[in-house]
Amino acid sequence: MESVSECSQAKRQKIEDSKTILRLPEVILHGIFSDVANHSLNDIASAEVVSKRFGEIMNDGFVRKNLTLREVPLFPLPHEMYCKRFFKFMKLCRKSDNHEAIFRKGLINFFHMNNHHQQQIKGQDQMEKRQKQGMIKRNSS
Repeated sequence: MESVSECSQAKRQKIEDSKTILRLPEVILHGIFSDVANHSLNDIASAEVVSKRFGEIMNDGFVRKNLTLREVPLFPLPHEMYCKRFFKFMKLCRKSDNHEAIFRKGLINFFHMNNHHQQQIKGQDQMEKRQKQGMIKRNSS
């Protein structure tokens, strides 16, 4: 039968083992989370709340640049609070040079109903630039 001290030592070891990832160098964590971001927005959102350090890495432009937007609707729900958060999030993605976010902005600019010719040209340029950079190819795989 295990003693109380052996049991608590086993618990401490379990906790220490779960914190091992926190000890990885920042460069490696950026690489890991960048790859995760390329596959799942939900997983990134979950990892963001694990620790303060993970949250800081998630908000880094490098991770946001590689973030997939497949799980994000093209247009937000009409709820005001959600719309503000949605547009702020998309703007941060575009500032981080996220190809999907910039392509979407180009798509919206091009097809918007009350659009002027210059906006259509700007939207077309945004879409073509991202397509040439491989954004479309990356998403289809």
